[in-house]
Amino acid sequence: HEDAWCGDRLVKTSAAPMRNWNQRILRESYATLAWAGRLDGEGRIQESRNGYEWINFSGGPKLMDWRRRENPALLARMRLGDELSRKRLGHGNAMAQIYHNMILPLATERDKLLETVWAIEDFRYHFGRRPEGMWLSECAVDSASLEILAAKGIRFVVLAPRQARALVTENGPAPVDEGSLDIGEPYLVRMPSGAFITAVFYHGPLSQGIAFEGLLRDGERFWQRISSEASGMNAQ
Repeated sequence: HEDAWCGDRLVKTSAAPMRNWNQRILRESYATLAWAGRLDGEGRIQESRNGYEWINFSGGPKLMDWRRRENPALLARMRLGDELSRKRLGHGNAMAQIYHNMILPLATERDKLLETVWAIEDFRYHFGRRPEGMWLSECAVDSASLEILAAKGIRFVVLAPRQARALVTENGPAPVDEGSLDIGEPYLVRMPSGAFITAVFYHGPLSQGIAFEGLLRDGERFWQRISSEASGMNAQ
């Protein structure tokens, strides 16, 4: 919760021992990733890595502005990670995010446009380049939203595998579901206007494991899980 008059984050007892959830999430997630420690077999830190160089990431505009004011060192690490990934891959890891974290399909056409344009400009302010990808709140999407994203130069979005219904093949539409969709491939989505945008689907079980099963507590276990899931995908 933010004080509308002074812009400060109010105290939230549920975020204890930190003052508010911005501070707690920064400590437990964003800062940890910015200075990720590589451990030896005995749990001692061997080196520090900037995780933002190696994964795609997004940051809500309001949260990015808070970081700029409250923790510029973290924002600098995020910018550096994007810059290094851009030099290595030709594409930066950072993604834009819908400006007010709203459910885009529920917005009016005007608000869809404003949310997209504001998000793009905020991203340019923080990362010094135009975004290629856009993170949508709750991955909620409809054709009208995708039309606007594509028209404003967004090249890809990330969606949940359960959102896929069918793929267009040489023999016509082929039904798919979360279990049969090959998430190792990007998919080109053609909108009613004829415009295109790419949809990348995240890995459902891995995402659940990271968010709710403590999968990141053990790096070796995390790596084994990723390797196992990748082997299963390659065998399909």
